[in-house]
Amino acid sequence: MFCVIYHFKVKKGQEIAFQEAWHAVTEDMVQNYKSLGARLHSAEDGSCVAYAQWPDKDSWQSGHVIIEAESRQMHVENLLDEIPTVIYKMTVIEDLFAGAPLA
Repeated sequence: MFCVIYHFKVKKGQEIAFQEAWHAVTEDMVQNYKSLGARLHSAEDGSCVAYAQWPDKDSWQSGHVIIEAESRQMHVENLLDEIPTVIYKMTVIEDLFAGAPLA
């Protein structure tokens, strides 16, 4: 499994619109481009961090091109203070997530 961590600086007042756009793009990635899903987190500094999972690096690279195109179509960049940053690209070597539903 291949995982990517993204960092987003969302414009003040655009948090809900960003969440909705992120949700739509992520659902499309799961349904159509092999993504295994993602989680969006709010950080203490007001930014957002997403953790996305893919079956392998090649699937992520193929899907990443589509993510950028869809994000532009949804004008996600207008909701952000700066271009999203990829913090880490990682390969899973051991997985102990319990898989419990989020509260």
